[in-house]
Amino acid sequence: MKFDQIILCTDAPERQGLAYYYYLAFRDIIGVDKVSIIDEEKRKYDASLISRIYRRFQLKMNVLSRKKYLRLLNGILPSKRYIVILFNNANLKYKEIKSLSDSENIYLANYLSDGLFGMNSQKQTEVIESLHLYELVTTFATDLLPVLYQMGAKKVARIPFAYCKYTHLESTASLTFMPEKKLYYFGTWTPTIELWLSYLLEFDLVIEGNGWGNAKNKIIRKIGTKKNPGTDQNMAILARKAGLVINFTRAQHGCFHTMKTFELTASGACVLSNYSREQEEFFKNGKSIIYFNTPKEMVEQVNYYFNNPIESNSIRDEAIKAALPNSYHVRAKQFLDILES
Repeated sequence: MKFDQIILCTDAPERQGLAYYYYLAFRDIIGVDKVSIIDEEKRKYDASLISRIYRRFQLKMNVLSRKKYLRLLNGILPSKRYIVILFNNANLKYKEIKSLSDSENIYLANYLSDGLFGMNSQKQTEVIESLHLYELVTTFATDLLPVLYQMGAKKVARIPFAYCKYTHLESTASLTFMPEKKLYYFGTWTPTIELWLSYLLEFDLVIEGNGWGNAKNKIIRKIGTKKNPGTDQNMAILARKAGLVINFTRAQHGCFHTMKTFELTASGACVLSNYSREQEEFFKNGKSIIYFNTPKEMVEQVNYYFNNPIESNSIRDEAIKAALPNSYHVRAKQFLDILES
């Protein structure tokens, strides 16, 4: 497909998240002048309660949506051909998405990085209502393809998550490997994850993420509440130095695989995760990731690999090897190939 520019549109803060990783990959593949990104600039995931309430008000009143839509239109010239990729609708409203879809010089795509039924009810409704407007909808999970077709999508393709070579691979490649005997978890608070982490308090547990001030367990709340939690490149560096890293696929998103499935392994971490078939598609059990199903199995595996560092080091090495073919540069090329099919 011939095009002049790709425009990525997201509700993530600047220089963070999935759309930004794709931006970096497309920049290298097709040239910096042929790709641009529209994000939510200075937005903070750990913003104060007042700031979050104000943002919800702006979303409800379509202020943020309209602002982003106008920024997007400002970059569209009638004489050129554009591929516009919205990530989870990018908080644009139906009328705005339809306007983009109706434009003759725009090929409109959506990358759904969440499972439909893991979204909040308002966002889920907005995404489902607009699925038929996209020329292409991509999702990270194979089993979500028939779901999206049934919900009205015209063309659906699977593009799994990956790692960013600049953020997760190159930032840790030169680090001296001296793991601490600490167990790390990277992620946002939810009641379910808090429950699972409560089984791990016998270890030297470190939590890096947002929202942990909501935890009911006082110890977990104290461990997890940080002013500047480690994310992106900082997460990769901390994961590389960690003794072990625990990761969870999320039930509400189908327990398929997560962005961290690839990010942590590419960073050189020894990762333990609840089992999923999709994760084992890329990382074999006991070779490049350690899987568990129950809290008892999880605790047993943590104990075993803390006490067997030679084996955990072998898993680190194999994890990097298994992760290497799964960069966002590879995924971006896969997206371009899908456009030609």
